[in-house]
Amino acid sequence: KEWDRWDNSFRSGETRKWSELLKLI
Repeated sequence: KEWDRWDNSFRSGETRKWSELLKLI
């Protein structure tokens, strides 16, 4: 499942990048 891949990425530390992106918005 693609979601699994996303979950792995988030756990890797992508959440930090997403947080920064959300702050930019």
